[in-house]
Amino acid sequence: MTTSAVAPPAARLRTELVTRPEQARALAPEWEALARRSGAGPLSLPDYCLDWWHHLGRGRLLVATVRDQDGSLLALAPLHERGLGPARVVRWLGHGLGTVAQVLLEPGREDAARALWAAVARRGRVLELTETRADRPGVPDPAALDGPSRRTTVTPRDECPVCDLTDDDGLGVVRAQGNKNLRKSLKRADAALEQRGATFDVEVATDRPGFEALLPAVREVFDDAEADRPRQHFLRPPYEPMTLDYLRRRFDDGAAVLLVGHVGGRPIAFQAGMVDAGPDTDGGTVSLWLARFHPEFADLKPGYLLQRATFTWAARAGLRRVDLLLGASQTKRQWSTDSYGTLQVTSGHPLLLRVASAAEAVLARRRERATAPAEPNGD
Repeated sequence: MTTSAVAPPAARLRTELVTRPEQARALAPEWEALARRSGAGPLSLPDYCLDWWHHLGRGRLLVATVRDQDGSLLALAPLHERGLGPARVVRWLGHGLGTVAQVLLEPGREDAARALWAAVARRGRVLELTETRADRPGVPDPAALDGPSRRTTVTPRDECPVCDLTDDDGLGVVRAQGNKNLRKSLKRADAALEQRGATFDVEVATDRPGFEALLPAVREVFDDAEADRPRQHFLRPPYEPMTLDYLRRRFDDGAAVLLVGHVGGRPIAFQAGMVDAGPDTDGGTVSLWLARFHPEFADLKPGYLLQRATFTWAARAGLRRVDLLLGASQTKRQWSTDSYGTLQVTSGHPLLLRVASAAEAVLARRRERATAPAEPNGD
């Protein structure tokens, strides 16, 4: 009697690099299902990734997938690649917008992640994976990738505060024993409102008509905020088409929320988030994506007032967690009960890494010159 040797798991895995948008869109149902099973955030879902690629992507799409012998999707990395000099630089879809990304991985299938990165990290490619979520499996392993012509580094980069809502009104974090400064800030905001003889009124939209009705107010706040402190104006080119397409689709699906705060009938702050209802057993999450306030009303601390309203809305909507996404500012820390980190992953031939870095620096300087305000001509 003879027995055939059992092939190691990796030998039964099939990797594919999807480079055509129509193929990637056809993957969307499987992609989204795997994202749910792997606990991914909204910025790794196909609607966000592919809207970003359609409107802002450059180079070549590179959605990496791994399947088992039965064709089941085990791993997916939403990537793209661009040529920078002799290097082909691989980045997450959503790069440049503070996107927190990750490999979508079937639980317990780290072998699929290893196969995925082995297929992606080919000769001539440089990995530059910014804001890779640190608390999820599938991060590239230097021990598996490195060799004579490749060096991989994985370093901490940033933090994403989160708050678990344990009270019916969502404000347990405000009442927490160690959060005296947050209570003081809210008290000062309420006192400033009272001194003005004003109230802070909040409108909430959770569907497409409501979003469209509040969009002019959002534009007004965004314009004034950017005029005072330019950052990234998501409602101006080149970002506006992607922002509107993405949010409209989310509102059509009942998976987004927009809150706009008014004082004296004037919009002074807004906050938009993506809603994941989650399983019935543990509630869901709202991930706060965009928020700005009118600088003229800074004395009212409109960010604090709107955050209080957002947490209350989330709790009443049955959500159990608020994800404040990227950036561990003092304000975000005050509103959080926990956090998760992000990583910077770079991998490639040492020479190509240096060349790609130098090429990116040149492009960054060109972008700065292109967006710099014109010098006065003295007339």
